[in-house]
Parts: sequence; structure tokens; C-alpha cells
Amino acid sequence: MAELLSIAFMSCNRVERVAQSLGSVLAQTLDDVEVLICDDASSDGTYEVLQQIVAGYRGGKRLRLLRNESRLGVIGNFNRIMAQAQSDYVMFAHDDDLSVPERAQTVRQAIFDAAAPPSAVFHDAFSLDAASGQSQPARARGLRAVHVDHG
Repeated sequence: MAELLSIAFMSCNRVERVAQSLGSVLAQTLDDVEVLICDDASSDGTYEVLQQIVAGYRGGKRLRLLRNESRLGVIGNFNRIMAQAQSDYVMFAHDDDLSVPERAQTVRQAIFDAAAPPSAVFHDAFSLDAASGQSQPARARGLRAVHVDHG
């Protein structure tokens, strides 16, 4: 049976941050997820780091590592990972993002709590200053589920 939520992790040439970013995805409190990891033909060792992380993972999430043979760019990588997702909803994470451990659980709960099946779920983001380690809200709108009627 397909999971309700897939986490799509996209990466390209981010060897210095990819382990921490993917680590925050793998540390999600929700285990009933598919984690798709798609490297966009990195040339700096990023893919090899991803391979090591996936090979050593012993948690409850289902991981799939993909690699584009040639660079597809942001939109091409997005389209590839969307085509691979096997769940009803996709949550995105990028190689320079850090997710709080409850992020996937909170998004999943918002889907269940919505009055109608949502077309999208949005949540706040924080900007992290790499030099100081300080974070600040990038958006302050809270969590919300939106239904778009296409009929």
C-alpha cells in the first residue's frame, strides 16, 4: 500500500551540506513515508555521500535513491521526482534545507484535518544564517491546507 506522504529530497552539488539536510529528513518523527532522493548529476561528491547515507540507514522510512545521468535542472529534477512519487501527497526538501523533526507529522495531520482533500499544504519557513547559526522567520503565516476545486 502506498504511503499518504512522500518526501522528495532534491540535490545538486551540495556536498558540504547534503548530509545534514538529508539527516533532518531521516530524523522525521513520522516513519510511514517514502523518501525519494534525487541527485541532479552532481560532480562534487554529493551523490557518493547520498549513497553512503542510504546504505547505512536502518530506520523505518522507505528510501529510494535516484541519480540523473545528465543535469536536468531544477524543473527537470522536480518533474522526475514527482513522476517517481508513489503517494497521494509530496513534501519537498532541498539539499540546503533543515527540517524540524515534526515537520512531516504536522503536514500529514493538516491533510487529515482538512475539511476536503487539500490541493496543497503550506507552512512557515525559517532562514538560518550559516555564520551566526541564528534563525528568523522567512514567512509568518502558520500552517494551512488549501483545497482548489478544479471542477
